[in-house]
Amino acid sequence: MAWVISTAEPADVQRMYEIEQASFRTPWSYELLKAEFSHTQARIRVVHQRDPWGKKAEQLVGFSISWIVADELQILQVAVDPDFRRNGIGRRLLRDVIEIAKMEGAPNLYLEVRASNKAAIALYHSCQFTEVGLRKKYYKSPTEDAVIFVLKLEEHPLHLRR
Repeated sequence: MAWVISTAEPADVQRMYEIEQASFRTPWSYELLKAEFSHTQARIRVVHQRDPWGKKAEQLVGFSISWIVADELQILQVAVDPDFRRNGIGRRLLRDVIEIAKMEGAPNLYLEVRASNKAAIALYHSCQFTEVGLRKKYYKSPTEDAVIFVLKLEEHPLHLRR
């Protein structure tokens, strides 16, 4: 199977919502996901599984939502269907977001993640993100700290090469 990343369409919201529900303790609502399409600063990307032989229908298996604000890119959401995790899809989405930051001229990327989300934290470290802070009791249901990460592109020349 091949993975294809593209700009999301409003028709993708239902499948994004299903992945969101399966991925997070406090998922975004359908309305909130749909509203992202109305924000000019939003960059919404999706990953489809594509059968190279054309025998199966494409399936949306992951997505990312990020915002360009001033000269920063804020990663708001990265989610992969649980049935498709551990296939490098999250890493591909992160690389795609890094490319967007470079194209938009945003030298810094920021994100927050639950302190207990060890898989995501390991992924961010492996992509050269650096922990820069903690937001105490940021998440609810259950209450939990958020770890703040940054990726400064000028400090990581590997990200500047394709």
